[in-house]
Amino acid sequence: MNNGKQLLGAVIEKRFKLESVIGRGGLSTVYQGRHEKAGFQVAVKVLHPDYSDTEESRERFKREAAIINNLNHPNIVHMYSYGFLSDLTEGLEAKYSPGKDPLPYLVLEHLAGYGLDTILDERTRLNEKLAYRIIAGVIEGLQFAHDMGIIHRDIKPSNVMIIDELSDSDKSYPGPFSQHVKLLDFGIAKCNKCHDEKPVMQLTQPGFVFGSPLYMSPEQCKGLDVDYRSDIYSLGCMYYEMLCGDPPFKGESAVHTFAMHLYEVPLPLTQTQTDGAVSTELNDIIMKCLAKDPNERWRSVSQLRQALKDLYPRN
Repeated sequence: MNNGKQLLGAVIEKRFKLESVIGRGGLSTVYQGRHEKAGFQVAVKVLHPDYSDTEESRERFKREAAIINNLNHPNIVHMYSYGFLSDLTEGLEAKYSPGKDPLPYLVLEHLAGYGLDTILDERTRLNEKLAYRIIAGVIEGLQFAHDMGIIHRDIKPSNVMIIDELSDSDKSYPGPFSQHVKLLDFGIAKCNKCHDEKPVMQLTQPGFVFGSPLYMSPEQCKGLDVDYRSDIYSLGCMYYEMLCGDPPFKGESAVHTFAMHLYEVPLPLTQTQTDGAVSTELNDIIMKCLAKDPNERWRSVSQLRQALKDLYPRN
């Protein structure tokens, strides 16, 4: 199953048929599936066999499922189901046998659209108002997660998606937000209010970096315990990149980038290649996100949200 195709054609839970591979990462493969009776599409994320052979890896996947299950918000990807594929899985034909180790899977809503990373690759940078509309949706989802006691710990463009169509539940959600923005991947999230059987620090594996170097807060780079303000720093890094085309810090290696987060001061957006297109007011808001000392950042995403609303009262 290392090529990610062995499960094509399999029917999970007697209802979700896996039709194609739509994504493959270092830890998992994502399939496009379809509910055989209802007809709607889903995305099924299956952990690779190489990472499903330990209790630790299965526990981490289980935590992601528990976290997403508690995050019912239109700016966060929805989850339909969760489980383990094994030789004893009811309804799974023998030819799709996963082997001796059960494979954890998540059944998520299928999103049609573009990742923010793809958009930035094509357009390099976004104008101030478009960037705000996207970041506003991320903030709405992130604020909901923070209110639930959940720290994402991996805010970056590839974990933000701009979708083409809303689900029925999203259309009916009351409230002002950028509906076409979805926050993805809570695989390394930290839950302060969850009653985990194992503390998050016991679920780490040697050689794994928890976060993405370009967007990691200084305290995350140090391996320290983090709170909501770490996500605000990462959000600031992503917002900075959306406006000027490059993240605030990009070293020659991950270690070099860590050092830049720790010791270097980002170039103000008003002095970058944006040619003055970024206002001084927005620059100040983002620079506050990027403060080295968490105590000097916005105290919460709701405070950041209000600062941006004050700057864009008609949006």
